[in-house]
Amino acid sequence: MVTFAKDGIATPPSDGVLTRIEKNGKKTVLASAGLAQATGLAIDGDDVYIANHGTSPSTGKPSGSIEKLTVRN
Repeated sequence: MVTFAKDGIATPPSDGVLTRIEKNGKKTVLASAGLAQATGLAIDGDDVYIANHGTSPSTGKPSGSIEKLTVRN
């Protein structure tokens, strides 16, 4: 699960969070530093791709980007 902002969008800006949720409901934070306005993710094996600054235009500051993280079980 990727979260747009860990403290919600109605509060001052906060980092986004990538969280693994196990079948039993256990949650593990995999990444949070550097994630902001995270709007989507794709998973390919151990690689996770996150749309970071997903609401920012490509010409703005900061501009939107795709971040790649490698997550090992």
